[in-house]
Amino acid sequence: TEDTFTISALRDQLRQEAEAFGGKFGLVIVDTGPAFFEGDDESNRVQMGKHARMLRGLIKIIPGLPTVLVNVHPVKNATADNLLPAGGGTFLNEVDGNFTAARSDSVTELHWQGKIRGPEFSPKIFVIRTVTHPKLKDSDGRLLPTVICDGVTEGAKEEMAAAGHREDNDILRLIHDNPTASLSALATMMGWKLHGGDPNKMRAKRRVDALKRDRLVEETRGGGMSVTEKGKKAMAES
Repeated sequence: TEDTFTISALRDQLRQEAEAFGGKFGLVIVDTGPAFFEGDDESNRVQMGKHARMLRGLIKIIPGLPTVLVNVHPVKNATADNLLPAGGGTFLNEVDGNFTAARSDSVTELHWQGKIRGPEFSPKIFVIRTVTHPKLKDSDGRLLPTVICDGVTEGAKEEMAAAGHREDNDILRLIHDNPTASLSALATMMGWKLHGGDPNKMRAKRRVDALKRDRLVEETRGGGMSVTEKGKKAMAES
């Protein structure tokens, strides 16, 4: 079925369907964990612990003792260095590891936080690219965009970080010279476009938000932005 269902009530059916399919399974993906939550309060640690144990129980239901990979929500107000799952330690206690995917523009870093049973590993870096394929079209025959992930080396990551730093400096100068420029205007001046040709306002917003967090720019009373003294110093040093 493509719909969600109550896993605990259909354990036998799941086992029968898996056995009927034949063979042993190596991986079960639950997308998403909250969609199959059988409690009524995701902030309740007891319920979240029970939820984690129910998901872990799929290992014994599906033939082959498969790995169970569950997509879950992080805590509220999550940041790249705080991507623990909702339920906190109670949930973590019932799983073998918490893998994380932190995105910055087109780069995503796959690593872990909070807990990992097994050998440590270095972060895996991927770049997300928007592409089209001749077989992927809408009902009018127009190409539909999709995304693919390419692995990148540590050296390539450093080069991309340097490029991002240069972009920040470029946006600082644009804001300094155009204090009332909109995100759309900034994206246009930076040459950032979506697949359809429209300005990539979200990319501009991410960069501007990063500059605000670093206190390099600030909002003005008129709805525009201005470069702070710290930002002007960064411009002078670049």
